[in-house]
Amino acid sequence: MNNNTLLLQSARFPSNGLETNRKTAHKIYLEWRASGSDTLTAAQFAEISPIAHQCPAEGGTAVFIARSLYRRHEDVVFDDGLLCQGLEERSQRLPLAANAPSVAPNPASEMLEVLWPGSREGGVAWVSLHRASGEVVWEREAVFHQNRATLDVSSLPSGLYFCVVHTATQRFAPIKLTIIR
Repeated sequence: MNNNTLLLQSARFPSNGLETNRKTAHKIYLEWRASGSDTLTAAQFAEISPIAHQCPAEGGTAVFIARSLYRRHEDVVFDDGLLCQGLEERSQRLPLAANAPSVAPNPASEMLEVLWPGSREGGVAWVSLHRASGEVVWEREAVFHQNRATLDVSSLPSGLYFCVVHTATQRFAPIKLTIIR
């Protein structure tokens, strides 16, 4: 890794919490690899620690990168049951707006339509699927036309997932989704 790589990585501006987590985790990873050290510096550890202790369903895939780096400094097992405790209950308390997204078909097998009456033509949202454990297993950008976006989920195994739809300014309650083959 060279300094140009680090500069390019740091030039990206975060647009939301997930992107901020991802940017920080990648920055620390690149700094650590470039240093050639076996461990993180105290400053790197301090930056990565808050991300590592987040519920992956809320903090995104960067949580797993952060945890891997965290373990370079301190050997610990993260309990997602505890960290994500109440995620589903909290989500159920989110107000269901009249313009909240939904998914169809449910159960899905090949294609998934995200229906969002509140979307604007050509509007963009991010759709992520989480395992019940909170692990993010799939993320895509969705572009809405006539209040719907179609996404290919054929690569995912059968199972129960939580579908999270969010924009830079809105986050909606997770939707339980079943995928069958």
